[in-house]
Amino acid sequence: MSFLRRSALVVVTSLFALVPARALRAQNTTPVVSQPLPAQTIAAGAGVSTIDLRNYFALPNVPGQIAQIDTVRGKFNVELLAADAPKTVANFLNYVNKGAYTRTFFHRSVPGFVIQAGGFALPEGSSSIGPIAADAPVVNEFKVPNTRGTLAMAKLGSGPNTATNQWFVNLADNRGNLDNQNGGFTVFARVIGTGMTVPDNIAALPIFNASQALSDGAFNELPLISSALSADSLILVRSIKVIPIYPAAPGDTAVLAFSVASSEPAIVGATISGSLLVLNPGSGGRATLTVRATDVNGNAAESVLVVTNGAAPPKPTFITQPVAQTVAVGSTVVFNSVALGAPAFLWRRNGTIVAGATASTLVISGASAAQEGTYTVTATNASGAAISDSVTLKTNTATATQVGRLVNLSILTSAGTGTKILTVGASVGPLSSTEALPLVMRGVGPALREFFGISGALDDPTMTIFPLGSSSALAANDNWGSGQATNSLFRSLGAFELSPGSLDSAFASLSPGLRVGGYTVQVAGKGSSSGTVIAEIYDAAGSARTATTPRLVNLSTRAQLDTAGELIVGFVLRGLSARTVLVRAVGPSLGALGVDGVMPDPKLELFDNDNGGKKIGENDNWGGDEQVVNVARSVGAFALAGNGTKDAVLLMTLPAGAYSARLSGVGGAGGTAIVEVYEVP
Repeated sequence: MSFLRRSALVVVTSLFALVPARALRAQNTTPVVSQPLPAQTIAAGAGVSTIDLRNYFALPNVPGQIAQIDTVRGKFNVELLAADAPKTVANFLNYVNKGAYTRTFFHRSVPGFVIQAGGFALPEGSSSIGPIAADAPVVNEFKVPNTRGTLAMAKLGSGPNTATNQWFVNLADNRGNLDNQNGGFTVFARVIGTGMTVPDNIAALPIFNASQALSDGAFNELPLISSALSADSLILVRSIKVIPIYPAAPGDTAVLAFSVASSEPAIVGATISGSLLVLNPGSGGRATLTVRATDVNGNAAESVLVVTNGAAPPKPTFITQPVAQTVAVGSTVVFNSVALGAPAFLWRRNGTIVAGATASTLVISGASAAQEGTYTVTATNASGAAISDSVTLKTNTATATQVGRLVNLSILTSAGTGTKILTVGASVGPLSSTEALPLVMRGVGPALREFFGISGALDDPTMTIFPLGSSSALAANDNWGSGQATNSLFRSLGAFELSPGSLDSAFASLSPGLRVGGYTVQVAGKGSSSGTVIAEIYDAAGSARTATTPRLVNLSTRAQLDTAGELIVGFVLRGLSARTVLVRAVGPSLGALGVDGVMPDPKLELFDNDNGGKKIGENDNWGGDEQVVNVARSVGAFALAGNGTKDAVLLMTLPAGAYSARLSGVGGAGGTAIVEVYEVP
């Protein structure tokens, strides 16, 4: 097979040409605040109001059109220099607009010099590489120097007017070379922001001579993710498209993406619609809004405004009522309520005030017959008071086989390699136990596609189990058919079956099981693969229980979420009495522990899967409730970094059943975060 060899770049040594500083274009091109957002005064009943964020955020020093290049190694934006190379830009856009660059790939890499693409493609569903159709050559328009971060057209060595479809990114200052050969190479675009991290990442990959395998000399400097020449190892360009600086509507791809967080959502609700900040007045008071403009490489500018809602608050209204509870004697029980109107709270038992119970949540430790009775909470503000539903607390002397307990955790998210490895933690307790707990652990990818039709599932997950704090693996599995797990075991636990011979991973610690302590399970993509995966942990001990029988007392997972990503964690409680659980979504406090790139403001939502997925609780910014602090301390949870953190926490008493917790970033922000589920004694 023969391919056209378009590139004729030659590395030579010569003196640098003298170029005016203006032509080097080394200005800042990351988001900035063009003017501070002004304070706002709104009133309840007046409807929503909007602020056009295009007037307050800008992308400086970028007058031209912008194209976004989406590669398998990340996205980067480039400014098209139509004023300097109008015919070349028009030529490039012609290929872009007809989709010719979709699934092309970087076929040449010379570290410290250039990476090159635009000539060859691997069409969707095809296993054959071929050249893309070339239009007529474009007239050479050399003007802008070939400095680091510029894009230029490749051409033949036979003359300056031979450029067609191939282009390259200058990795270094190549003025002394490329400006002085073959009429000079036409620069038609430049990388903006910190987008050069993506070309630099591509240039750091291994380079292979694939000319013999592909029968063409164009591939003697081919960058690959792995040494195996396959579709998964090519550095594909998923697409190139022209994008605006500001989004016009929700979901638009633009250079800047906006997000907003309100310090008091009940006072002022704030959302983003395209480039508009939408303010929705709630109860009277004052809120601080933080608005961020972020580009595709994570560079951000932030502006803060104070919004005053001058209206008197409406009379309190309960939107979450407390729920009647039946718990084992000695257990912790929680009554939760949520009321609009910024009220103060006061709990009563059998009509008598409960001393010190002045929060929306009431926590009773060591419940006994002395605490049984009927409970209500009164919410009061300047406009009046509202009384919740009356609910009862009952206790029973449930045996160990009947006490509510955690029996399963499942995590649905994306996983891969490096920072995208999915990490799941499990703790076996209580400390007094001397027995081992049999567990089943699974990392499922192919079955998601096979049985549930989920596209983008992880093709070949691997699973490794470590004792907490150890780097020595306790066990590992790659392809479940080689492990101890069986479909009959899965059925006994209520887990869906796996196809024999599938590449899913599973491990059963049946003999003797895992003893009291902490364990870490890592689910990763084999090689460099990534995709959607479910990680699962099941208590396989059955119903034969004693007072000292070990059980799962803490389950957690840590993941790195992309922008607009979410992490769904399911857990199951079994037993004849309710169990109180502490559920936390932690992002900011991880930063205090030395974790980089944390999610700045996680939101936590809890759903009852046995009741049609009904939402039964949510939290955004936990607020430092002292009752929650005490419970977290009692179960050994690490302390959150102060009452003002934007971590999210729910403390709830739940009957036996299946539940799911959903973690997402406020404003769609991504980052590293963990979700934890603790059994509260």
